[in-house]
Formats: sequence, C-alpha cells, structure tokens
Amino acid sequence: NQLKSENDCLIEKVRELTTHLQLKEEIQSSSQLNHDAKVNGLLKNLDESQNDASNSKSLIADLISKLETAEDLLGEANADIRSLSHDRSRMEKQVNDLNVLLENSEVDLSQQKNQNQSLAMELACVTASTSGLR
Repeated sequence: NQLKSENDCLIEKVRELTTHLQLKEEIQSSSQLNHDAKVNGLLKNLDESQNDASNSKSLIADLISKLETAEDLLGEANADIRSLSHDRSRMEKQVNDLNVLLENSEVDLSQQKNQNQSLAMELACVTASTSGLR
C-alpha cells in the first residue's frame, strides 16, 4: 500500500515535471518565435534604411550635379551681365558724345544762319546801291 502510494506520488511528480517541461518548451518556443519575428522586423527595417540611404545618396549626387550646373550658368550669366554693362557704358558715352556734337552743330548752324542773314543784308544793300547808281 505504501509502495502504491509512493508510486502514485512519483507518477504525479513525473506528470508535474512533464507538464512543467512542456510549459517551458512552449514558453521557449514562443520566445524564440517572438525573437525571430523581432529579428526579421529589424532586418526588414535595416533593408529599408539601406535602400533609403542609397536613394538619398543618389538624390544628393543629382542635386550636387544640378547645383554645379546652376553655378556654371550663374557664372556665365554674370559674365554676360558684365559685358552688357560695359556695352551700356560705352553706348552712354557715345550718346553723350553725339549730344555734344549735336549741340556744337546747332551752334555752328545758328552762327551760319546769322552769317547768311548778315551777308543777305549786305547783298541787299550792295544791290540797292548799285541799282541807285544806274
């Protein structure tokens, strides 16, 4: 009877240990699945981050190229502006010179008109004098 009781105790103990072992295996399996899921999620995030970094590098290279092109165009535009500014200054000087020439021509023309009027009056006097002599 006592042997049966000890045997029953041992059987119960084996059942408890087996149940405990099964629970431990389930927890470990669940923990491993959870760990694997986390690792897979982290690997996916890493891949996405690497793709984003690669895309960012490509975008940066493209933007640097566009910036260099814009700087070149800006340099050319500045050279064109300097040239146009020089041309404008030269043309302003030519306009000023032409204005001076025009003013001088107007003065000469006025003097010529006065001289012509003076000569016309003198001619009229001479003509009148010669007419009276006839």
